[in-house]
Amino acid sequence: MRRVFSLTSALVVCGLLASGAWAKDICVIDNWGDYYKFVGVKSLSQPGKISPLQGTADVGGANAPVSGTAVRTSSGVHIGFFTHLMAPFSSSGNFSATLVTDTNFTGTGYLDHTGDMDEDLVLNFTAVSCAILPPL
Repeated sequence: MRRVFSLTSALVVCGLLASGAWAKDICVIDNWGDYYKFVGVKSLSQPGKISPLQGTADVGGANAPVSGTAVRTSSGVHIGFFTHLMAPFSSSGNFSATLVTDTNFTGTGYLDHTGDMDEDLVLNFTAVSCAILPPL
């Protein structure tokens, strides 16, 4: 009976790990002082790992939803996301971004706020504790 319980416990733990149940929230501040909270990010501990990204951003004092994807490669974590400021409408709050970061999302890249798929501005992320951010 003890052996069955041990085997069952091991399978449950493996299932939780494989399902992404051990996801974490990642918070960053960019080089303009805007901050982002990505919720439920799956582990990106080794190359080939992929995680959908969802969360919110405070862009110029207004909240905006964020959606995208992160993938771990041998050169780092590659992030691509969209930010859509809904109301009050501001074109500066609608942009796409790509970055190469570490697993805590500290890194650099570019954003495109004109929609022409060209690099408009440099975007730097610095990881911070989610506890220091104001409520989003």
